[in-house]
Amino acid sequence: MIKISIKVLFLTILLVGCSDNEYKYKKAEDAWQNKEYDKAISLYSDACKNDNYQACLKLANIYEKDEFIDANPENSKKYYQITFNLIKNKCDNNDITACDILVTFYEKGRGVDVNQEQADQILNKLCDLKQSKSCYYLARIYSDNLTLHMDYLTKACNLDNMQACIDMGNTYIRGFNEGIINIKKDYKKGLELLEKACDKSEIYCSDLAGIYMSGQVEEQDYNKSNTIFQKIDNYYLKQCKNGSDIACVIEKNIANKIIDLDK
Repeated sequence: MIKISIKVLFLTILLVGCSDNEYKYKKAEDAWQNKEYDKAISLYSDACKNDNYQACLKLANIYEKDEFIDANPENSKKYYQITFNLIKNKCDNNDITACDILVTFYEKGRGVDVNQEQADQILNKLCDLKQSKSCYYLARIYSDNLTLHMDYLTKACNLDNMQACIDMGNTYIRGFNEGIINIKKDYKKGLELLEKACDKSEIYCSDLAGIYMSGQVEEQDYNKSNTIFQKIDNYYLKQCKNGSDIACVIEKNIANKIIDLDK
């Protein structure tokens, strides 16, 4: 009974400590937003001392280049090193967010020497942990190795990275021949992948519409291409009306692709 009580007490203290640490970080963020910079830095420092890597990283960034605080390269370096140690430990325990940051640290030499090999290893780990964007990033890194490129695209697409599905679809539609590596044209498979992406969201439909417009796979089918382009246009028109200037530009471009079949 006493042993159980001690365990409960320990867990309670641990949870309260974590909660207090997060509270300090949030208060630091609020102070920074309110331009109370000295107060914010003090709170970030307290949170960092209690192993909040977000607070340590914030301090590293502040002392590196922030416009409101004088640059302090030594402090920046110190906090990058502290952050590196914290996120490496968390990444070793499969914390996906920490691993994400750790990739950047190895790539840019923050708190550690630049090491692209280590960065790639962590990207592989993230891909194994089912983070689709890392699988897709690896596919792009290995674009000169078709076997690895397609393997990572497949993993990313299976994890619902729609851009990966589009890339795969277009590869099967075009086919590819690179010495001993040969990907035969497979229009059915290519269309299935493009349709999967389009079904997910209008923003992924342009390639599929273009296929039907060009007649690259089947005979030109302007009815199908118009239907898909209209679907995309409606999406961006809504965003445009909600105030997105970029959406307005895209909408005009898409509208021009819709063919008037009555002429």
